Amino acid sequence: MFQHRVPHRISLSAGRYAVLEDARGTRVACADGTLWITQHADLRDIVLRDGESFVVDRDAKVIVHAISDATFALVSPPVPAASGPLGQRMKRWLSGDAAFATLRLSAG
Repeated sequence: MFQHRVPHRISLSAGRYAVLEDARGTRVACADGTLWITQHADLRDIVLRDGESFVVDRDAKVIVHAISDATFALVSPPVPAASGPLGQRMKRWLSGDAAFATLRLSAG
């Protein structure tokens, strides 16, 4: 059995960015605008437009940069309902003790 969380929606003005940490498995789903995603030590440039998404595939800092005004959702992976190290870590992560508690938006 898995527990699902409601997606977190974020709007960024062009030129602003959000920093995600400990977000492996999180889907970044672009609802509107254009986003550029980069992960620490990853040579790829990921560009998302309306309706496209990307699943964070590294345990590294992730920067989501708005190329144009953009709205996107962060959809966390389902959490195993069973206890154990993985289930406990995911529950802490989704409850705000990790990834979304360390989400930072640019100041300017």
